[in-house]
Amino acid sequence: MNLDKLEKYLELKIFPDLERGRPDFDKPHTQAVVHHLKQILAHTLNPELDETVLLIAAYAHDWGYADLFQNGQPVRLRNVKDQKLAHQQAGALKT
Repeated sequence: MNLDKLEKYLELKIFPDLERGRPDFDKPHTQAVVHHLKQILAHTLNPELDETVLLIAAYAHDWGYADLFQNGQPVRLRNVKDQKLAHQQAGALKT
């Protein structure tokens, strides 16, 4: 699978869940992480880097926050800290 097709798949699979995560944060944050990863990869000549793995990790790193917060309610840092373990566990179960 080429990276463009993989990226489209990841967007279709993960973004709907991220929209149910932290309001106005998870999806834009993930988009920024992906953007910065691409910038780094464009300026890094390291054949040991697996771009496929890095791209998947960039898209999926906060996937576990989906459904952990009330939709439309503001999220405070304490709320996020309280949900860290649940986010990690839920993210590990995503496929």
